[in-house]
Amino acid sequence: MIALNTTWERRYRTCLIGIGTWEQPYPPYVDEALSEAEMLQQLANWYTSAVEYYIGGQCWAFRRQAAYRTQYASCLKKALEWFKTEHIRPAAWIGWSAQIWKHYNGADSPTEQPARKARTKYPPPSWVFGVARMQKRVGWFVACSLDYDGGCVFYSNSAYILLERYQSISREMLFVDTSTWEGRVRHDSIWEKYLPRIEEARLLAAAKDEVITAKLKTTLALAECRWLWGKPIRDL
Repeated sequence: MIALNTTWERRYRTCLIGIGTWEQPYPPYVDEALSEAEMLQQLANWYTSAVEYYIGGQCWAFRRQAAYRTQYASCLKKALEWFKTEHIRPAAWIGWSAQIWKHYNGADSPTEQPARKARTKYPPPSWVFGVARMQKRVGWFVACSLDYDGGCVFYSNSAYILLERYQSISREMLFVDTSTWEGRVRHDSIWEKYLPRIEEARLLAAAKDEVITAKLKTTLALAECRWLWGKPIRDL
């Protein structure tokens, strides 16, 4: 009978559980501890980051002055109250709206004609934050919201390499009987073939360092209201 070899399996599971991985944060809800001007500015920053990510280029709607001084201030205030009342994550709504604008060429659904014939490259803030549209499209947004949410687990580059090596080892270990001397010799040779101990230690250390760096970058990106979600997800 072939004995179960747990060496590779234990290391493989350890890597899966947390070494070299981090969880993508969820888009924040409205932070009511901030002043109204700060909350409006956050909406403006999420808008700028999301539309530039999905559509490209540089959007100037909120770059010239503070959000509360722009022509969209009243619209942003109404949207802010809607986000609070409906418990909707503003960044997720904005990212979804940017995708809809891009995908349907300025229309608000696949069955409607573009109202502006895509004369504007970016979705107008009055369209993204228009409460009438929000109330009309919230059901559609909720159905798609998982694509604009957090919670995904990402692996660092070194963790991916480790997982590939562990999987190669597991395939060759499948029919190795480690209860015999020949099986143990075969076990050691397979491990040395794919992942020598020194190489494994180096990759594990690199994976941990990459995760620390990624978490720091994510924290900074959140503080700057930079877009982090959606599909495809770009590297930080």
